[in-house]
Amino acid sequence: MYKTRAKHIPEDQFYTCFSTFRGTLTYLSLKNFSTSFSAFVTLVDYFPSIRTLQLHSFVLEPDEGPVPSLPRPPRGRLHIEYVLPDRLEFFNKFVKLELEYEELRVDSLDAGTEFLESALQISSNTVKYLKLATELRCG
Repeated sequence: MYKTRAKHIPEDQFYTCFSTFRGTLTYLSLKNFSTSFSAFVTLVDYFPSIRTLQLHSFVLEPDEGPVPSLPRPPRGRLHIEYVLPDRLEFFNKFVKLELEYEELRVDSLDAGTEFLESALQISSNTVKYLKLATELRCG
């Protein structure tokens, strides 16, 4: 497992740092990060072999440009962990990418029904395994 901490990596340095893993990286875990949605899509697309994507505590920044399209839908496993309900904008955009995940796990404290409705739309036609570990907030 390769871990790195970076406040900001310019695009040219990103490709230099991570080009070695481009064709072989199958597991990507993003924890405590902030990014625009277009940068997130570009990152996921850069690693075509990702089979497991884990998202943990993040902040969505405004997009400065258009969101790129994905040439192939992400597949495999998606694990959403400790994401606050105010991240709805991210999940509403994420659903529109025509994802084909087979496994969806949501571990989130204080998840509201709007958040769960959005998260459950992710790969709704392809999910074969669903695990929800959350406290529902009613009202």
